[in-house]
Amino acid sequence: MARRKTRTISLVPDKVKKPSGLKKDGSPNSSWRKFKERLEVYEKVPVKDWGPDQALAHVFKRYTDHFDIDFSLSYSGPPTKCSEIYCTKRMMTLLGGDEPSMVMVKDFIDWSFDKVIIPKKIPVETLAFFFAPKLVREFKAKYKRAMKITRSSQLPPDIEKVAASMGLDDIVTYGDLAFVKKAIESNPDNKAYKPYLTLLKQIGSAGFNTSTLDSLE
Repeated sequence: MARRKTRTISLVPDKVKKPSGLKKDGSPNSSWRKFKERLEVYEKVPVKDWGPDQALAHVFKRYTDHFDIDFSLSYSGPPTKCSEIYCTKRMMTLLGGDEPSMVMVKDFIDWSFDKVIIPKKIPVETLAFFFAPKLVREFKAKYKRAMKITRSSQLPPDIEKVAASMGLDDIVTYGDLAFVKKAIESNPDNKAYKPYLTLLKQIGSAGFNTSTLDSLE
């Protein structure tokens, strides 16, 4: 009686099409590894200096904080041309054209989570969610109304907190900031203005556009 041959069945297909951003052992290649490292330290970059990498990283952080899982990367193609960056750039283009304000971009991401995703319990399965025209239009309409600032407008809580931590309790409105900015510019060597100059530099690095103080009504 002929001996029956035993065929070994592999649970792994002979030819698995792996993403180009992964090495043979399944780990990210050097380009993707460096890309991930940039994403992980994005908060060290001032908001005003953000680019697509930092905007994408902020989306990922908000996603992880809310859903308690990381957003899966595609590892397809070079990071600079991957689908994640494409989606981020498309979002940025809808928000403000070729050179959108990165403060606005960050506000949009935070608003999307705080006012839409979290309260409405929306599951986000794709980054395309963030360039849905209806969502962007709704945000831009609200943002435009919110950006109508006068001298009597109250400063955002984060700026008030920074001012208070520096002992500058007299800084509570945009008019207060505009006054000290003008005073510093007229007498930059006045040592009494140093704490206020430090405040302006600090909030400027955090993304506040101090030039808006020059045209308040």
